[in-house]
Amino acid sequence: MKRTSTSETRVFVYGTLLSGEPNHNLLHGARLVGPARTRPRFTLHDYGPFPALASGGKHAVEGEVYEVDAPMLAELDRLESHPRFYRRTPITLDDVGRLEAYLFPKERLAAREEEFYLPLSPSSSREMWRSSPPQSPWEAKACRTSSACTGDSFSWTPEILAVEVRGTTEDLLSAYGQAAAHQLFATKTYLALPHTLSFSDKRELMARCQLHGLGLILFGPSPRDEYTALVPARRCPPAPAEAQRFSEQLRAHDEEKFRTLFG
Repeated sequence: MKRTSTSETRVFVYGTLLSGEPNHNLLHGARLVGPARTRPRFTLHDYGPFPALASGGKHAVEGEVYEVDAPMLAELDRLESHPRFYRRTPITLDDVGRLEAYLFPKERLAAREEEFYLPLSPSSSREMWRSSPPQSPWEAKACRTSSACTGDSFSWTPEILAVEVRGTTEDLLSAYGQAAAHQLFATKTYLALPHTLSFSDKRELMARCQLHGLGLILFGPSPRDEYTALVPARRCPPAPAEAQRFSEQLRAHDEEKFRTLFG
């Protein structure tokens, strides 16, 4: 790993850390070495808000190289959740030499989206699946749990678990509104957002979710990654009659919003 005389570390960045991108402010004060390109030995995977650079492949990926001090490197580690999500790994660039880059572990690339939902299931004896096909790698409307354990003496009533999953942190008001609408039909409802959610938005959403009984989850770029449950969802019986009245009133008042919420 190449270091300067002041013990700064050279880091190759891409994605949201580039100039003009949302997380570039974390590099304020760092010296820009210049634009750079990897050797054609990588693949840049698209996870919506999470570009993931992985070793192996035939692509040369463009980015920028910065010299950062130890505190700034620690901030970058926290942003990239090293080593849980991305892993800071030494690589070599032509004309720059040995430096650090945040790579996505190859073993996580094959993770199935369904694996993200499994930990939300109340117990290992229950099965969970999506009620509608995803529109994108991180998009889903709702999940449903049903009991797989029945016996002669007792049985469990099937329950609805709704998860509003968003691949970006944009339009949070709409995301929260749709999650709240799911409560009319679900026993428990979660709002799942990327872990890049800002501190101020996180604080406000936590307060709103606690007030209204919604669960709040932050996740990483792969369904197999560790996720953080910030607010547990409260168990509330669905209200189908109220849901019917609400949907009818909404449709009469605003057809477009009705179609957005209920399809």
